[in-house]
Amino acid sequence: MTAVLLTGLLPAAYGAQRTQSALSAGYGEGSYVDETGSLWHLGGRELPAGVIEGAGCTAYAFTSLESPAMLVRTDGTLLFFPEGFAGEGVEVMDRVVKAEMDIWGDTGCALDADGVLWGWGANHYGVLSPGGLALHEETSEMVPLLDRVADFSIKRDAMLALREDGTLWSWGYDDFGKLGSGGEGDIFDDQWKAACRETPVQVLDQVARMEMGVNHALAVRTDGALWAWGLCEELIPEEQRDGENEYGSRYRTTPLQVMEGVKDVAAGHGTSYIIKTDGSLWTCGSNDFGEAGVGSTEEKVPVPTQIMEGVAEVAAGECFALVKKTGGAIWSFGLNDNGQLGNGYVGDAECILGPCQTVPMQIFPGQAQGDGLAYASTQTVLVNGAPVEFQAYALRDEKGNDTNFVKLRDVAYVLSGTSAQFDVGWDGAVNVLTGRAYTPNGSEMATPFSGDRSYQRGTAATNVNGTPDPMEAIVLTDDGGSGYTYYKLRDLGTALGFEVGWSAETGVTIATQ
Repeated sequence: MTAVLLTGLLPAAYGAQRTQSALSAGYGEGSYVDETGSLWHLGGRELPAGVIEGAGCTAYAFTSLESPAMLVRTDGTLLFFPEGFAGEGVEVMDRVVKAEMDIWGDTGCALDADGVLWGWGANHYGVLSPGGLALHEETSEMVPLLDRVADFSIKRDAMLALREDGTLWSWGYDDFGKLGSGGEGDIFDDQWKAACRETPVQVLDQVARMEMGVNHALAVRTDGALWAWGLCEELIPEEQRDGENEYGSRYRTTPLQVMEGVKDVAAGHGTSYIIKTDGSLWTCGSNDFGEAGVGSTEEKVPVPTQIMEGVAEVAAGECFALVKKTGGAIWSFGLNDNGQLGNGYVGDAECILGPCQTVPMQIFPGQAQGDGLAYASTQTVLVNGAPVEFQAYALRDEKGNDTNFVKLRDVAYVLSGTSAQFDVGWDGAVNVLTGRAYTPNGSEMATPFSGDRSYQRGTAATNVNGTPDPMEAIVLTDDGGSGYTYYKLRDLGTALGFEVGWSAETGVTIATQ
């Protein structure tokens, strides 16, 4: 079988049925495999986020609609998509337990049911050297890297492999001491001017969980102790760091115990995610884009900080994270410039790259934070005497009384050309400009949902002619991840200069004259 991998190389066909992670987080896209085995894609500007139904997935190996991607089916089949999920998949391997792609190193890896770890692609920094490749050589053939492997993690040209006996091994690029082998490597790459390791070396034993980050690594031993090494000063005290690079960054080159009572971990680009045995989620490290989930975009979270409870799983992407709670709900936070959080291009803060979400937000089921349930309804309104039917969503109070919320763009569309016309824009906040004709975007006067939806209150600020307005708003998200802001009609009338009335004879009315 032939196709194109990251560097133009596809793994040659090879011939596990083991449940793997339901979450995957990549550079700017993510995924979620639901209980039916359907694959949900999160992120991607050019193509809408969506779902591959009935894929029978156990894992999603890489997250992209257009770049090369892989998924593992429940029958152990590994499918490779050279053009992302917008194209056709090619079966390249069976009896697969787990697969990952290192987008930085142009390398793919797969673990088979016999415990053999295979690799292909580019051999930057020696990550494929155990398979017999020379440094910087490339191959489309799957080469065996290590046997008796139970799990593995590859990121930024560095590999961690957990063997069946609980020993943890590492090789590849040793920047910031992230291999945990003392920072020496076994070869110096003159081309890249970097130390690397071509031969796997054991760095720890009695390991239950582990993950390689961009510049650091984490491992949980069978006794629940968390060990860390590499560039993660939030976990490793200054006096325990034994390496320093030319820029003054100090790091740890061998594993150090830093915490107890830990069940699982994830490691991102400078951010650590720690699930304790009680199900609480703790984070520390880089937070420029809200990826630590502590409610701010402060540069660093200097100590482990609890942000959630009842957590079953966490996946770390490039400056964002996905979380699965014990009840099955999926939450997200961090950078959202590519829609990777699964709630449209929205957030509760704005950073240099775009919107970001600084506190965890629920995205599945219902695609929103779950402040409650919004009930699908319709609302006929007399607009300057003419009946117009709005597709609305109602919030119900404890007495059973409904308050209808309407889509902002629907109101703008209906009032365009009247004295109360206004335009709607988005730049990290909802921006309303009065006195301007509305510019349609194709979503007007149609319901983007089916049935009742959970909702989130006020996820985005609303500015009217450049001035923040405290209008009450709710955000509903469609199944493709796009967000829609709904407002109370009376609030809109007060803010934008049209009159909203009601009588038993006429019902709700809007007058713009």
